[in-house]
Amino acid sequence: MGNRMVIFCCSLTMAEFDKNNSFGHFTVERRNSQDEISDEEMERLLFYWNRDIKLRQIRERFAKGAVLWLAKSKSETTALGWSIVGKTIRPYFFPLRRYDSHLFDYEVFPDFRGQGVNRLLVNHVLAVLKTEGVNTAYIETYAWNEAEIRSLSRTIFKKLGEAIKFQFFGKTVVVWAGLKEESQSKAL
Repeated sequence: MGNRMVIFCCSLTMAEFDKNNSFGHFTVERRNSQDEISDEEMERLLFYWNRDIKLRQIRERFAKGAVLWLAKSKSETTALGWSIVGKTIRPYFFPLRRYDSHLFDYEVFPDFRGQGVNRLLVNHVLAVLKTEGVNTAYIETYAWNEAEIRSLSRTIFKKLGEAIKFQFFGKTVVVWAGLKEESQSKAL
């Protein structure tokens, strides 16, 4: 399976979402810039990875217009995810249109896995993006990440297909496998 990715898409134009942004004791908060991240939140974000690399990623993402979404239980950050509209941070599997959004790098912290936090976070982000005029959203995960695939199957996302992406002489090359014709026509 290696670096094979499963790509999901969903149309937000006809989607219906629960107006409540909480699930039990979980809530979702939005951060549009690094300045909006509290010291406690930043410590949580930097705890599991190389601090310098993660901090550089955070700066780069905000500079390119990405939004950070934080799921919380009471005041503790339990999960995070990013979204960006009309573009991607790095070359994607195909070009995005002006009113498309890419959701990426979703992570639930170990103590909160198995509680439906990822589904809550993804659904909340999609509901907000819909109110902001986004028509279609995309997200991907590694083909080996069965937990994430199960979680995404509990959202409005549908599997578009599987692909491998790599660089060849400075160009992005994408090899598709298992592209769903029905999903492709609905997504485009």
